[in-house]
Amino acid sequence: MELENYDLHFDCWYEELCVLARKFGLNVSDQGAWHEPFDDDFSPLEALAEEYPYVLIPTELDEALPSAEEVARVINVPLERWPGNCFGIAMAIVNAGIIKGTAVYGHYNGFVADDSLFAGKPLIHHGWIVKDTGHLIDPTRWVFESEKPYLCLVGPRQLVDYDEGGNIWRLRNARPAPAYDHTEKQYQLCSELRPVLSVMLGRKVSGLISTSEALWVANLSTHSLGILAKPIYEEFIRLGIGALIPIDNVRMVLGTFHPRKVTEDSGFEP
Repeated sequence: MELENYDLHFDCWYEELCVLARKFGLNVSDQGAWHEPFDDDFSPLEALAEEYPYVLIPTELDEALPSAEEVARVINVPLERWPGNCFGIAMAIVNAGIIKGTAVYGHYNGFVADDSLFAGKPLIHHGWIVKDTGHLIDPTRWVFESEKPYLCLVGPRQLVDYDEGGNIWRLRNARPAPAYDHTEKQYQLCSELRPVLSVMLGRKVSGLISTSEALWVANLSTHSLGILAKPIYEEFIRLGIGALIPIDNVRMVLGTFHPRKVTEDSGFEP
């Protein structure tokens, strides 16, 4: 192949590779590194699968995500109205049946371009989609990156950018348990949870917990609570204080529709 034709064909191939890579949250910026798979007649999809075997990549191109332009037409929200409306867009996409999953809310901790709407903000609240398969789809990541609109299938290296319910933030900013105050309104805790709450609160819970203590427990990170989150949340709801629990965590732990449940071992030992 003549050099001019080779460069033209490679440029077209590499452009398709970049489009696919963005959908899967992969980095292919080192253009020179992709000449070898191109020379070996790999398709862009095959090249990505070879380089990133740990990433679930569809075997058919038609399984790739739709374009942002297509989605905007279906949900009837123009792209210029997407920035700053991340959760609303995620919800609209799910409600329209474009992606099967759940719209979730939390914090974004990833890259933010200097000319982005969110540049310089210390804490960025964000919404995205958790697919029924457990994979994350971010319809508005491009706003942070100051890129052209696209739907991002979050890759494994980008998962740390997403903090559903702000639970990593809660873990990092956790405060000690408050001192027990008998003058506050009290709640009678079921006997099964008293040993666990005794460890958490640093005192023997014989039955009653105060409002301040309940508020502190309700706002603990799900990473700290682990499998204890479900029985604690259910007990607080029974006691009529479910409103103390962040709604995003209620949905994640108790929502039967949510594809990811808290299943890891708790950090507390009774």
